[in-house]
Amino acid sequence: MGLVPIRLPQQLQPDTVVSLEGTDGLYRAVSRESAAGRAALLLELGHHQLRAGEGWEARRHFDEGLSLTRSHRTARLLRGRLLTGASMAARAQGHFRMAVSLAEAAVRVSNQTPEAAASAWLALASAHRLAGAAWESLTPTHTALDIHPTSEGQVAKVLTWMMLMPDQILQEAAELVTQVDGELQARLAWHLAEYALGTGDRQAADQWLLLTRDTPSGAEEGHVCLLAAQQAHLSLPPVTDVREPVEVLTLRRRGLQVGDRFVPVPGGGHPLALLAFLIHDGATHWLRAAEAVLAQETSTEEALYTQVRSHLTTIRRLVGDPGCVSSRRGIIGLADDRLWRCDVEQALASGYGAPTWLPHVTGWWAEELRAQLRNLPES
Repeated sequence: MGLVPIRLPQQLQPDTVVSLEGTDGLYRAVSRESAAGRAALLLELGHHQLRAGEGWEARRHFDEGLSLTRSHRTARLLRGRLLTGASMAARAQGHFRMAVSLAEAAVRVSNQTPEAAASAWLALASAHRLAGAAWESLTPTHTALDIHPTSEGQVAKVLTWMMLMPDQILQEAAELVTQVDGELQARLAWHLAEYALGTGDRQAADQWLLLTRDTPSGAEEGHVCLLAAQQAHLSLPPVTDVREPVEVLTLRRRGLQVGDRFVPVPGGGHPLALLAFLIHDGATHWLRAAEAVLAQETSTEEALYTQVRSHLTTIRRLVGDPGCVSSRRGIIGLADDRLWRCDVEQALASGYGAPTWLPHVTGWWAEELRAQLRNLPES
């Protein structure tokens, strides 16, 4: 999300009034302060560098401030704000999984003021959303708005729904973009440009992209607004989190093999079936996936939507990565920075079948797959 103005507690104000002229002034001031004052100045310096698009330097200063909160009791009141800043810096570098972890830590300790708590929740929401897990960002977004309503929170809510159901939120986004400025306006403009390009309106997209100039937001929003990033000739930082391969096991035992770790999946196997379908079919509309492996005769679209959302949450939790499955504008898909395999695909490729396959799973693809496996010899 955009940067929230920093209001430091009175006891953490710098001991000396100094004239801060850019980063040089901040560097000079840091050396003259107490531990609490140094942490406060490092926090300010980190946010200054985030505004300048210098994520690496920002992260270095947030980490330095965090080390002071571990060694000096007087600086500990700033731990939550520094963790929030570190999450934002990790996000700017493309380290989305790390950003989620840092934001979760910030949420646990950012309880001194409503502003600090709301900022931590918004950082968590943004980390989930930019990792492609828009559904996961809904709860932290609304929590932030309940704690301390701000324009940042309102923009976060609209950005999330622009990724989930853009047609329903489009008018609100177009109105809100005229009521905010700076980074908040630029983030909305990226998504409005993405929507325009998706409908073939390149002229409207170019108008929206004018609002994104000279802001660092593209380094983040470009990961979820790929058409707009391409139109703007934007060079995106790589997503550098190391991802373990995932194998979906549905035949002899049921669960996920995540790297060297086996994770059992209890119940009827619906999350496994959903993953198997996505591996087979690729990114697809959530309703098609639901009809393939979740549909029953009495299913309503609303009920299917709730099931898909629940199973995607389960998958992200079991894999331990909020970005392993993405959901953007109704399209769900698997992260392409992992190797995904399924034992069903391997069995079919080898010409071996199975008498039963996830018998509690219903849907047209599940029935077709079951028929294929029955007609092949067992291994």
